[in-house]
Amino acid sequence: MTGPQVRWSRLSVVAACIAILCSSMLRAQLYTGTVTGLITDPSGAVVPGARLEVADEQKGFTFNATTDIVGSYLVRNLPPGSYSSPAFWKL
Repeated sequence: MTGPQVRWSRLSVVAACIAILCSSMLRAQLYTGTVTGLITDPSGAVVPGARLEVADEQKGFTFNATTDIVGSYLVRNLPPGSYSSPAFWKL
């Protein structure tokens, strides 16, 4: 390779490295939320296996979760918005 070809080759490698590094940083810029909670019955006992629905109040999207053996639930990767949980039911 001659001088200009070597320079373009090096620039290509540097540009590819920058693109790879920037793409991983862009993924880190996503913003989402998480809803967590605990479902109990009127006596205060946890309710394992209860199915929960979380609804985006503006857009109408719904997300489902099921409580674990200690009654906890976790809904991840929710887009920004206002959420409510209108209902849950035992499986």
